[in-house]
Amino acid sequence: MKRFVLLIVALVVAANLCSFASDKTVEPTKNAFKTKTKSVAIFKDGYGFFLREGKAALVDYWCMTDYIPKAIAGTFWLYTLERGTVVDTVRSTGKNNIKFDKPADLAAPLARSVGLQISLTTDDGTVEGELLKVVDDMALIKSGKQVNVIKLSDIKSAKVQGQPMLIQVKGGKPDAEVTMRMGYLQQGINWMPSYTLDLVSSTEAKLTLRATITNGVEDLTDCTVLLVVGVPNFLMKPQFDPLTVHSLGTAVLGALPPSIAAPSMSNAQIAERARVVMDGDYGGEDIPTVNVPAEGVQDLYFYEKKGLDMAAGDVVMTSIMEGTLSYRSLFTWDADIGKDVFHYVVLKNGLSAPLTTGPMMVIQGGKVLGQDQLKYVPIGAEGRLKLTQATDIRTERTEKELERDKREVIDGITYLLAVTEGQLVIENRRGEVSEVEVTWSVDGKVLEASDGAQVSSSAKPDQGLNPKSGLKVSVKVDPNSKKTITYKYSRYVRARA
Repeated sequence: MKRFVLLIVALVVAANLCSFASDKTVEPTKNAFKTKTKSVAIFKDGYGFFLREGKAALVDYWCMTDYIPKAIAGTFWLYTLERGTVVDTVRSTGKNNIKFDKPADLAAPLARSVGLQISLTTDDGTVEGELLKVVDDMALIKSGKQVNVIKLSDIKSAKVQGQPMLIQVKGGKPDAEVTMRMGYLQQGINWMPSYTLDLVSSTEAKLTLRATITNGVEDLTDCTVLLVVGVPNFLMKPQFDPLTVHSLGTAVLGALPPSIAAPSMSNAQIAERARVVMDGDYGGEDIPTVNVPAEGVQDLYFYEKKGLDMAAGDVVMTSIMEGTLSYRSLFTWDADIGKDVFHYVVLKNGLSAPLTTGPMMVIQGGKVLGQDQLKYVPIGAEGRLKLTQATDIRTERTEKELERDKREVIDGITYLLAVTEGQLVIENRRGEVSEVEVTWSVDGKVLEASDGAQVSSSAKPDQGLNPKSGLKVSVKVDPNSKKTITYKYSRYVRARA
């Protein structure tokens, strides 16, 4: 849990630093304040940590907002930016009647509720809709495409519709103006990286990283986007936050079967029902699953993109990073599988950021050479990309038994110790020196291997006395020439009776 809380703090801090730089305009201050998404940290697994901001005018230390996100349990945060102030209490309730003794008393509280959904009752009936403005002794209510003008003197009762979030701020003046920030983890947005690698010379390549962002949740305007390398563990991912679920009220419960959405449900029951909705049908806001390998337990890294605009439902591809890398060609031969040799490009990440896992297309001179999945490459490390089968490098593996005459009795069974010699021949028909990495294995104990081959052995229970030995070596083969790698190993074979 401590690690989880620290992660949320880190996301909030990172979002705060980025959002200050993109702050341009602020809406007129109201008690019922509006918020704008300032930044979002997007994970590859379909979740994003959003940070919204708005100005609010307190009334007796309270303000309210009707923007309620579908936040994941334990990730919903509200806080103020002003020194000495703190969010003390957050309440979700449907009892939001506006109290007044005479119609003239309505002007001030209604003016503070501009932008909210309001219900005004007169002798002629009830008008519901968005409160657009209060002008002198009139209230303007937008219902669909129609704007109704209601005299304050005709109003018998007034109520804020739905279940807006009520927020109490302590530490300042009861009528102070405060900057509210709202942070939360929400499902419905993801990103997929893709690369192009242009081989501009025999040793240098230009790398371009782009991100394809699929947004299924909310509009982003002039937003700072943090694309996260790595997928952290969020314990409560399958569940909605009870507070936000309660405020969403009818919208969430309406998505549930009638037999489940009982009006008498407690907060705990609502949260549990909401979890069912989230696991099954995400309220019509499903987005395509992106099958991108995660970076496991590695530390998080953020690629930053400022000033991004995209509406809910949009898919956007945007450039993230460009740089020049050094590379070399490498040919690999797995002698256990067959004779085929494959051409790889080995990248050296000399950039200031790690390279996240993603598909990479390799081009040279405007021609496509191939595409492969680049696995996560830390700063300063190397990564490999498979290009194609190398037809100009031929290979051959041969073995011959040198002797089988030494007898040993082990556990009452007679064995012969056989010694075998092998050769791996590589013929390079390319017009340049080629580096070839060779891997192979033998059932037995390696006695010797040329060219400084690395040897690793492990017991094989099904093979009795003989270990499984793996060998690996990298050699450079001159153009139009051959290279021979030799090795020798021993193994026990059961003697015939």
